[in-house]
Amino acid sequence: MSNLSLEDFNNLTEEEKGDRYKELSEHDKFLVRISMPIGGEVIGYRELTEQEKEEGEEFARAVKSGKIEEWFNKK
Repeated sequence: MSNLSLEDFNNLTEEEKGDRYKELSEHDKFLVRISMPIGGEVIGYRELTEQEKEEGEEFARAVKSGKIEEWFNKK
């Protein structure tokens, strides 16, 4: 098994990358994994209600103050 450099790997086509990933060092495999974009797709959008906004702000305050357990237990 050859030791493919990260620079050479990045110049490959997506198909070649899939085939030759195993030739990277463990560290370079890690770098490839953490640099891959997270896939996602927005399927809709709606405005938050005033109540949802207030609950979000209350939740953020609970996180900042370290009182997240109390916030969850009050519900």
